[in-house]
Amino acid sequence: MPQSQPSQDIKTKAIEILKGWNIDPEALAISQDKLDIIRSHPYQGLENHAETLRRFFISTAGDIRVILCAFAIRLAELQASDLTTPIAKETIEVYAPLANRLGMGQLKVSFETLAFPSAYPKEYAITRKLLGEREHILRRRLTKVYRSLRKYLAKDTSPRGIPIISSDYRLKNIYSLYKKLCRPDIDMDIGKIHDLLALRLITDDTENCYRILGLIHSHWKPVPGKIKDYVVSPKPNGYRSLHTTIYTGDGGTAEIQIRTASMHAEAEYGITSHVAYEEGGKSKSGGIWPKKLAWVRELVNQARDARNKYTFNESLRLDFFKDRVFVFTPKGDVVELPDGATPIDFAYALHSDLGDHIHAATIDGKYSSINTKLHGGETIKVETQPKAHPRPKWLEIATTSNARRRIRTYLGQENVK
Repeated sequence: MPQSQPSQDIKTKAIEILKGWNIDPEALAISQDKLDIIRSHPYQGLENHAETLRRFFISTAGDIRVILCAFAIRLAELQASDLTTPIAKETIEVYAPLANRLGMGQLKVSFETLAFPSAYPKEYAITRKLLGEREHILRRRLTKVYRSLRKYLAKDTSPRGIPIISSDYRLKNIYSLYKKLCRPDIDMDIGKIHDLLALRLITDDTENCYRILGLIHSHWKPVPGKIKDYVVSPKPNGYRSLHTTIYTGDGGTAEIQIRTASMHAEAEYGITSHVAYEEGGKSKSGGIWPKKLAWVRELVNQARDARNKYTFNESLRLDFFKDRVFVFTPKGDVVELPDGATPIDFAYALHSDLGDHIHAATIDGKYSSINTKLHGGETIKVETQPKAHPRPKWLEIATTSNARRRIRTYLGQENVK
């Protein structure tokens, strides 16, 4: 059975949510027909939901507010009542990743936190227990680090000083924690997770973000590989921040996030800060798709051009719902790829001819095979040979829908799964 239409109470709550996002409530009425399409089929898992998702993305092509209205209704439903398992799973598997890709970090956390108990009740209970056993210890540790940091900042003798506009603690989203616990290298050992609780510092400008980072590293040793500069290389959803994880000196670690107020607003509210408005507060029909969200346009185009349900579902599964890594060309250009990508995916992301003739790759100066998994921050140089060409085996190596589509085209197997 299709999902029931939202009640008047749900619509009223959704309108209040839209107002909080500075979206004109009239968007809800304007989007009603398209919202009916989104809710017209019961959720039966991501693999069986591609056609509805395809219609979903096509319906948003002309008006970005359709997505926001769908979000508002779902959030109102989550806050109002007990959830059925299918709706809870749809929220986690479709709505939360979409909110994340649109830069709405706060909404993603709300979706996952509210839906997790109904979607996976046993897993939720286990995770909640593990978290409760360590949370108070971590809070004490971060409080100690923060107090020491404030003392060091107070001793700064520069004319401007280094202001901290605000600070808070961010407990890791319980569903994100569960997913991390399930990783083979963690194996349900919560003690192996370094970012369970993070200290977030907000300052006035980018220069002071780096000054704070330097101050931290002058007093605490950073954990190798845990320094992330999302200011220079933002995430694809526009997220910017500096992250570092430090050894606290008492046998533990602590994650610290440093950003400006504008970076913080972007991280929390994402796309809602980009919807355009006419003078007087009236929203423009359709809203603006900012350049940084060009991937949404690409997804809409894929939805329109997909030859069948499988090809579009593959794009979602391989590209859209995966974490991202950033790698570099020898010239320093950034290439964004899904986690698990290989040099084949990198080559096809640059040019189809490079992909068709890739023989090997140099990763950070080391000769590597084309099935090597890439990691964030690496510099990749594609090695080609005129006689090299796509082989059926490449379909097992490539992870992006673009690379797999190009390989199938070369092999004359466009309709092969």
